[in-house]
Formats: sequence, structure tokens, C-alpha cells
Amino acid sequence: SSSTPYLVMDFVSGESFDVLLKRVGHLAPEKAVFYLDQIANAIDYAHRQGVVHRDLKPANCMLEVNDRLYVLDFGIAKIQSHFTGIVAQEETIVGTPAYMAPEQIRNERVLPATDLFSFAVLAYQTITGKRPFDGSSYTETMGNILSNEPLPLNTHVSLPLSLEAVFSQALAKDPSKRFPTARKFVEAFAAACKIRDIHQLSERERSQESKRIAVWDAGQRNQASRTLFHGNFSAPVVPAAHTLGPGGIFSHNDKGLKENVKIDRKGPLIRWAIAGFSVLALLSGATLLSISLDTTVDTSLESIPVIQDIPGNESQRLRVVVGEELAVPTDKMVSAMTDAELSATLVSDSITNKVRLEALREVENRNLPSLRPSIPYLLKSESYVVRSELLNILGRMKDSAAVPYMIPALNDLDPTVRKAASDAFSAIGSRKAVGALKQRYAQETDRVVKQSLKNSVEKITGLPFPGSATS
Repeated sequence: SSSTPYLVMDFVSGESFDVLLKRVGHLAPEKAVFYLDQIANAIDYAHRQGVVHRDLKPANCMLEVNDRLYVLDFGIAKIQSHFTGIVAQEETIVGTPAYMAPEQIRNERVLPATDLFSFAVLAYQTITGKRPFDGSSYTETMGNILSNEPLPLNTHVSLPLSLEAVFSQALAKDPSKRFPTARKFVEAFAAACKIRDIHQLSERERSQESKRIAVWDAGQRNQASRTLFHGNFSAPVVPAAHTLGPGGIFSHNDKGLKENVKIDRKGPLIRWAIAGFSVLALLSGATLLSISLDTTVDTSLESIPVIQDIPGNESQRLRVVVGEELAVPTDKMVSAMTDAELSATLVSDSITNKVRLEALREVENRNLPSLRPSIPYLLKSESYVVRSELLNILGRMKDSAAVPYMIPALNDLDPTVRKAASDAFSAIGSRKAVGALKQRYAQETDRVVKQSLKNSVEKITGLPFPGSATS
């Protein structure tokens, strides 16, 4: 009879989907669809409520003993701003690198399509035992996601060729080109594998009662306590202008949680909503600050002093660290320019490629680190000579910190540039590039470039690289 709200906690005995995949390697398409269908239901349900998970991965899916899957750990979920029309301009990047969508890595607006990309990575891993974009570090992995195509499915296991097109759409760099819902992706997946009936769950598991969002304390991997949200609230929850991030409830700021949740009815419903969001934030606390490929990372952009969009690449919103904006001197020889003027010259749209090449060589002569922030811009030059010379110089400078910036060059349209990139990685000798080199090797059609890729991998690792350069 009391009006005090309370939450009922369920106890689940089972294992995470991640543990299952580690144990069996990968699943046959029929079994994969059985599980993916359940995950799709949870994702689409959350999206209909205006919630984006932002960290969808096998470790955040709990498999109960009766083969029922729950999507867990909504601790870093974000309420969609289209409910209020207010979009946050800057926020901390959160998620697990191997499952992040390109827009999530670039710290752009997170949408339901962001979860759908992560779901496609999870699905790829479910049927192959591998991830479509991988690397030896989270920086390399994110570089592959931003710049490379996913590895062909048949690189790992034998699967229908028609499934390649499904994953090509699901893993599209452009969010608008992905499937509109998780359900549509699973239906396309099933059709490509000629699986007629994807509704394999029992009536009990398909009942309206089982449509629930589970919030899991990620510190308990085998037996998890989850919070269940049942039924329909009669009054919709309207997100406020500011949403709390992970741990935001502990920030001791002047605005309390009550001010950040607005409900269009007063009374007990307010207390219900506040209690629900409070527990949601509290249950997320233990697992947010690791930087391994298999745990959540929290990469703050506050450490970057000054950032600016790269000229000519506004649509991609790539960012580099720059100093004061300087006019490119027209009355100076390149050799007489200051270091800051050289940096400005490298990314200027008003100079000729001849001057740009002179500036590149002067940077090499001075052994300046200022070349590094200019790499993404220079790799977009219309001149293959500029792109190739940049990579040659980076190789001679042996700047290992430049490796993540250089990875996109492995997919350049010009084979001369791709070979220059491979040779540069070989000269630098960074193991961070090995994953990208191997991935490019699997896709490369030019015989000379393929031989260079093979040589680079073998030189960096000190081990023979399987495969023939002429194959």
C-alpha cells in the first residue's frame, strides 16, 4: 500500500555470449540466427524507447540456461536527443574499440545505426570466430574500422557468397546506408543463408512479458543480477537537455538527477522514473575505464590542446592538432621558413605541389614532429607523388607514432602509394601495422605491392608469413 517505489531484481544463471564463442569458436548460420534474432528484438525495443546502447558486444549479452539471450550493461547507454531536438556538441568517447562504428570513433552524433554496426560486428564474429576489423592495439583496430573494408567472410569459414553483400551493407561506413533495424539485418542474414523460419523461440519466450531491457552488473560474469523494466508507463519520459554519462551521478555537480529527467505528469511516476535511472547509472560503475580490446574504454578528448577540422575534409570531421593559424609566407624560400610556417604550408590549399614537396623535404631535414598532424590531409592530395613522398619520408624518419595516421594509405587507389606505405611500415618496424598489412595482403591484386606487403610482415615479425605473393 506504500507509495514508495522499488525495483525487483531477477537472478540469472548462465554465461555470457562471449564465453560461449570462446568455447565453441563459431556457430553455424542456423544456430547463429537463433541467437541473433533474440538480440535484434532487444536492440530494436531499446531503440523504439529512444535508447542507444553504445557498447554492444558478446560480453554484454547473457545466455541463460534455457538458451534465452539478454542484452545487458546499459550503463553507458544514451537517450536519443531527437526527443528534445537538442544535440550535445562534445562528449566523451565511450565503447569497446573492436565494436565501435566509425561515427562513434570520430566522436560524432551517436544514432541507433551505431548500435546496428556493433551488432553486425557481433554477428560476423558469431559465424566466423573472428572480428571483421582487428588489430594488435585499440588504435590500430579503430584505424582499420575507419579506413578499411571488412575481411571477406570466406577468409575464415565457408559461407554463402550472398552473405558478403549483407555484411557489406551492415558494416557500411555511412550510417544512412546500413539496415534500418536489427530485425531487417537478421532477416537479410537468414535469407542469404536460405533459413526460412527465424522465429524459433517458444511462445513463452516470444510473449510480450519477455520484452524487457536487462541491466547487468558486468563484474559478475557467470551469475548476474539484472534489473527488469516491465509494462508500459502511462506518461512518456522526456529526456532533458543534458544526459548523465557513466558515473555522472557521483559528480557532485549542482544539477541533480531530478533536474535531468522531466516527466509530463507529477506524482509517484516521477519517483519511479528517478529510481529507475538512478539504478541504471549505479549498476554501470565497475567496468568503464580499461583500454584493452575486450573491455570498455573511456577516451577523453580533453588531452588534445587545440583541434580543428582538416581543410577540405569537413565531411569526414577528421581532426588534427594545430598551432596558431598562420598565413603561408609568399616571400620566403621554404628553407627560410620557421617550423610553424612549414606546418602551415603543408596543409595550405593555396600552394603548388612543387612547394608542398619542398616543404615535406625540409621537414625531414629538420626532423620535425610537426609532420605528423598533417598526414591525414596530405594523404588526400590529388597528387600521387605527394602521397608517395610523404610515406617515403615517414619511413626514413622512422616515426612510430605516425603509424596510426598512415594506415589509410594501404587502401590508396594508386599501387605506387600502397607500396610506399608498405615499405614505410617495414622501415619503421612497428608491430602496430602488422594487422593492417595482413589485411591488405588478403585483398591486394597487384603482384609487386603484394610482395612488398609480405616482405614487410616478415621483416617486422621476424617470422615467415604464410601465403604466396603471386597468389
